[in-house]
Amino acid sequence: LGEKPRRRYDMWYIETMREQGSEAGDAVRFMLEGSDDAETWEVVGSSTSVSYYFQVIRTHQEAAVPLERGRVVTIDGRMDALHLVDMCLGIPKIFAKLLLVAFAAVGKLEWLRPTFVLDHGFQFGVRCFICLVSVAGGWSGPAHSAYTFHLLGLGFASLLGVVIFLRTPEVLELLLISFSLCLLLVQGI
Repeated sequence: LGEKPRRRYDMWYIETMREQGSEAGDAVRFMLEGSDDAETWEVVGSSTSVSYYFQVIRTHQEAAVPLERGRVVTIDGRMDALHLVDMCLGIPKIFAKLLLVAFAAVGKLEWLRPTFVLDHGFQFGVRCFICLVSVAGGWSGPAHSAYTFHLLGLGFASLLGVVIFLRTPEVLELLLISFSLCLLLVQGI
């Protein structure tokens, strides 16, 4: 490119060859490079990518290329919307935790219980909704399956926290430590 692009390109397409028996020649795993000066090249795309926190990581794995001849396959390297929604859950989570600390600091202990239950109940509901949308939307592949499982684990960890807290509110500190350990375990999977 002779000049800097005015916008990024996060999607591209490939077309399978039209001749019968040409399946072995399809581009199923590739790395797309670009240059502004034809001397220095950088990776600008890939056959596959995954969303990780607020980044899209190009993984260069096999793309889901159909065996049908002459078929156009769109490869989307953008962060998927469901992942972005989950990442934005961090904002109300931090706000709720700050509220818990503020209520404890000013002696409003009776407000801890509803704040904790609302926060973790909200997380459970939103994460389960994201999982359902992901499954119903037909999103497949190892990256989406693993992420859906990850969200389901986080959602049920939140639900478990609510159930334990409602049954034994005097163990709030132990519950927060246990919940944190659950999150670390789920993130490690």
